[in-house]
Amino acid sequence: MTISRHRLIACIILLVALILRLWQLGGKSLWLDEATSWHFAKVPLQTILTNTEETNPPVYYALLHGWMHAFGDSETSMRFLSLIFGMLGVALMGWVGTLIGGKEAGLWAMGLMALMTMPVKFSQTIRSYSLFLAAVLASYGSLLMWIKTRKLRWSVSYVFSTIIMCYAHNYWMFTIFAQQLYVGWLILRRRVHFWPWVLLTGLVVAGYLPWLMVLLKQASTLQNEGFWIGEPHKAIFWKVFQLHFFFDVASFEAFFFLGWALLGIWAFRTKVKTNVFNPGLLFASWFICPILIPFFVSKISTPILVPRYTIAAAPVAYLLVVFAMTRYTRWWRAVSVIIIGLLSLHNLATYYSWEWEDWRQAIAVVTKQAQPDDALLVMASSISPRATPFEYYYHGQVPYHAWPSKGAGLKNVDGWQEQVKQQLAGHPRVWLVMRDGTLLDSSKLVALIRSEYPKATLVYEQQFPQKVAVYGYQLK
Repeated sequence: MTISRHRLIACIILLVALILRLWQLGGKSLWLDEATSWHFAKVPLQTILTNTEETNPPVYYALLHGWMHAFGDSETSMRFLSLIFGMLGVALMGWVGTLIGGKEAGLWAMGLMALMTMPVKFSQTIRSYSLFLAAVLASYGSLLMWIKTRKLRWSVSYVFSTIIMCYAHNYWMFTIFAQQLYVGWLILRRRVHFWPWVLLTGLVVAGYLPWLMVLLKQASTLQNEGFWIGEPHKAIFWKVFQLHFFFDVASFEAFFFLGWALLGIWAFRTKVKTNVFNPGLLFASWFICPILIPFFVSKISTPILVPRYTIAAAPVAYLLVVFAMTRYTRWWRAVSVIIIGLLSLHNLATYYSWEWEDWRQAIAVVTKQAQPDDALLVMASSISPRATPFEYYYHGQVPYHAWPSKGAGLKNVDGWQEQVKQQLAGHPRVWLVMRDGTLLDSSKLVALIRSEYPKATLVYEQQFPQKVAVYGYQLK
């Protein structure tokens, strides 16, 4: 394969990736986490850099803050920033794949990353996931180049990309641990010198120190007030694998990719010639640490494992599938491409047609129906009372209250009851805008309303996708 042909195929893959990520970019309503991003990004930059209310690091919010000032805060505009990071991730996946398995493997890895639904979804989500994944790939690519060449520019590249990774998502620590395991083995085998690596690690630590005290304060708050993440069960590992290929809806299809991944492990051991030292340890530590360490921490301390947070491990799964596709006969390669292509397109179609939280329509109903003397209660975020899609979409004249308020806390949700009673007092009608299955659900609030107002009648009810609902109660 000539260089020009290689570049042409890479450009075609990037074009396909761009089309898939642009499709319906602004078509979906903001969901709760996206509204949280908007809420924290619209405050002054100094507040973003010192905020202890949000549990995620500040770099994505800082970038989104500048992006919103330059290009506005529409759904399409804000999601386009994630799309840029997603496209960078596709290109970096090709680079890392090339470093590990050669140009052909790099192209296949790039193509798989372009088609997989999870990277597409995160490229259309106003959260830090696509930035985090791109930073992880840049960190690993720079690390492999530094090990190979020992050149200064790759030292700088590794330190910079790793610091960005640390400020993108708190799961950075598990990727760092995986890298330390791998390089530590290389040091023992005299493939890498000890002190240069200590220097690089020290520079990364120094770059993260300004945020370390904030992180420790956040950890203390989680211990005292609790968190929305539940304790994981053993099935979480299958959930993680499903999510890496986005098989939440049709989980049986994940068995196909599990088969290819297992074949990839076999091919990796017997047929693949890689360009790195001890690729088995590299892959094992890269894939296992972001999954197993949070699982054990969740079991012995505060639960922290969420499947989508393990996105840093996804490139290993993709590379194993690539090795299974490309290291056998041409007939097998053709069959693999057809099956994986069809499965990917099927899951993309499912993703594009999936009904997400439709806060946009729900809030439009309330804006039209609510009268000036009505009470308006809105489900609050677990992070901040007003970090919700309601704050983004609502432009009505009726003041609204978020429940539970920040003072209620997650371990004492009963604290909202007295506040709700005060908010209902003197109003002839109340509107509830909420999503069941979060901190509180409609049954608890309705029970409170009926206990305080025995003659209250339901005058309006409309359900929207993903348990978003609007209720109207006549109190008097």
